[in-house]
Amino acid sequence: MNVPERFLNIAQDEGQGKFSEWSDHDIIYYLEPIFARGGYRINGRGLIVRREGTMTWHTPWIHVKQATKKRCQMDHHVLFNHMHFIPKRCQECWKVVVGPDTLEELFALLDVEYALNLPSKCGIEVRNYTPRHYGGYFYNNSLDEGRECYETVRKAVDEHIGKHVSVILKRGCTEMELSIGPSPYWKVTPEAERWESYIEDRIIDDGNFEPNQPEYIKAHIFKKWVRWALSNGDQTYKKYTGGKPLFPPPVMYHDGDVEAMKDDLARARAHGLCGVEPEKFDAFFQEVAPVAEKHGINRAAMGTMLGYNEFNPLSIGGEAEQVWEQKGVDG
Repeated sequence: MNVPERFLNIAQDEGQGKFSEWSDHDIIYYLEPIFARGGYRINGRGLIVRREGTMTWHTPWIHVKQATKKRCQMDHHVLFNHMHFIPKRCQECWKVVVGPDTLEELFALLDVEYALNLPSKCGIEVRNYTPRHYGGYFYNNSLDEGRECYETVRKAVDEHIGKHVSVILKRGCTEMELSIGPSPYWKVTPEAERWESYIEDRIIDDGNFEPNQPEYIKAHIFKKWVRWALSNGDQTYKKYTGGKPLFPPPVMYHDGDVEAMKDDLARARAHGLCGVEPEKFDAFFQEVAPVAEKHGINRAAMGTMLGYNEFNPLSIGGEAEQVWEQKGVDG
């Protein structure tokens, strides 16, 4: 039976001789996730370096300006996700978070971020533990800087989007408080500091690179935003589809005159199965109806007399498919 690698490495915490000593230096075990994503490589000098020229397209975010002092891929996705401690950089990260209510407000927030030109991003919130559909983030390196940024962003949001839109200042990432607890109680343990220093000394990384997402990636993300708005009942998406629904709604039969509906269905079936244009269908019945009425023959009886009533799913109900198959009609 194949045993997951993470269970095989459990002995590293049990002081088992050389195995435990090796585990004290085995950063490959923790860095495998970023190697697998292709973001880093080991060069000929044994140093871990970031690959240049990689850009993701399957992101929900538009990056307006990168926070160059941050190293979220390493700090969040490796040190926090896989080593389960909050790195020092994350404890020094203060985010102004904006919560638009609609897609229209999200695009307005994007304009605000471009105008302020601060390290920021915005997009759709696909995490199922985030209580909103859209979000915008401004990145800061201290509480004082965060408070100053908050005042700037709050004023811009009030002016260009609305005072009803939520704007808050928080510390670190949402996942960190959910996992570790309230941010005032975060601390750096000696073990976490040892690992962080060990990894820092062996990785060459100048920080988050300026992405400059090309227009085709932005277009892909914007379409994703529209589909997200649709799926969450946000009708402001129609402002970006020419006022039309992205997908046609179903034909509904729960209200209205049922006989008129049956006429419409018969008209559509005649056109779909036999190629009879609706105008010809109406002209035919305008001529035939008076004759049928003269002899006291209703529509159902007339259909039977003409030999097509057995094909009508409105009349034969659950037997429709069986009758159609017998007659060789492709439904």
